[in-house]
Amino acid sequence: PPGEGGFDLAVNYTLGNTCFKNSNVFALETLPWACRIVEYGKCVEVLGTKKMIDVVISPKTGNDAQQTLDTLQHLIGSSPGLKLASNFLAITLMNINSVWHPTISYGFYRNKDVTKPFDEPPLFYQGADSFTGEKLTKVSDEVMEIGRVLREKYPGLDLSSLYHVSEWM
Repeated sequence: PPGEGGFDLAVNYTLGNTCFKNSNVFALETLPWACRIVEYGKCVEVLGTKKMIDVVISPKTGNDAQQTLDTLQHLIGSSPGLKLASNFLAITLMNINSVWHPTISYGFYRNKDVTKPFDEPPLFYQGADSFTGEKLTKVSDEVMEIGRVLREKYPGLDLSSLYHVSEWM
């Protein structure tokens, strides 16, 4: 599943430190496929497969993260390619659900009368305009600044998996 902010902390809290250390805990930076619901609870249409996604893995004690990455790649197939992410913090900071989705939603609904039903379901990404692009850039700039400050305060912190939205496009 996509790693929501603090996913590793929630797993550790819920299962306990012993279980956490004896498990391969992982999260994907995003879903491997873009899908649209055809029939709720029964069928989706796969609109596209992403080319590459980061996976953060906290391997159980004594295991190599690469083993878990290879297993996950085998399970989903050759596409998308999976790349080992630096750590849960980087994935948390650049999570698509906290950067892209709220910003695109704001851009789409900012001038709409949401008290009236739409004639048809809105298309999420296709509705993004230049205003939304500017806001995405500004939110991403702020996230990158957080990363800069964290690296300055903690010089050994690896946030190499923290990307600006412009690198995603």
